Amino acid sequence: MSSAKLRQHVRYVTASDGARLAWAESGSGPVVVKAANWLTHLEYEWDSPVWKHWLQFFSAHSRFVRYDERGCGMTDWQGGALTLDQWADDLGAVIEAAHSDGPVTLLGISQGAATCLHYAMRHPERVSGMILYGGFARGAFRRNDERARLQFQAMIDLAQVAWGHINPTFRQVFTSRFVPDGTPEQVGWFNDLCLKTTTGEVVAALLSARAVVDATETLAHITAPTLVLHARNDEAIPIAEGRLLARGIAGAEFVEPASRTRVLPD
Repeated sequence: MSSAKLRQHVRYVTASDGARLAWAESGSGPVVVKAANWLTHLEYEWDSPVWKHWLQFFSAHSRFVRYDERGCGMTDWQGGALTLDQWADDLGAVIEAAHSDGPVTLLGISQGAATCLHYAMRHPERVSGMILYGGFARGAFRRNDERARLQFQAMIDLAQVAWGHINPTFRQVFTSRFVPDGTPEQVGWFNDLCLKTTTGEVVAALLSARAVVDATETLAHITAPTLVLHARNDEAIPIAEGRLLARGIAGAEFVEPASRTRVLPD
């Protein structure tokens, strides 16, 4: 089913601290809620050459709910804490706004995995299962890897000074981590997304907050059936972080696609 035959409905919900979160739903059936992840824009990504096939698949098989995180896309760009507690609260606000009659399946991509874990630990009765793709429980500053820490800090510094520069070369640093084998169309779209969805100051704040995330203690408390997928040669999040998730969650299934991209191609 193509995106032209599907419709999404965008609405707003007020978070626990007053921030306005934009969320969207499409399709029908069992409810799948995608936790917010890096750089989204609900409208702009609907026909995206990067994400479109994901949106089509989930919308064709479920009532698919997703949202822009605070600081990005159609959600408020300013205000509110950037913490794991707040991100889990935001996910909960969207789930409640969607008026699901029962437990939902959570989809956590990249840092969305930590948000799903934290929410599932606090509200196990609301979660029927989880799909975690390219995720992590430990941020870049929590992995005991000095080289990775320095690289991540360099990206934070770069975002602060060069994000909005007319030359896309600066943003290409971020794009290449997510679609390293992307087509020219995909790379161009992602470079444009960087400017459409947020500012360099917010990017630096988001990256800084992600770097210190540590949800490892939640793993032993997860009771929902969980599928962990992690690209074998992921260039942004080491596969060791995916294996850590699978080892720590009782009964989790682990799948290792032979890829190096953050977004599996169609």
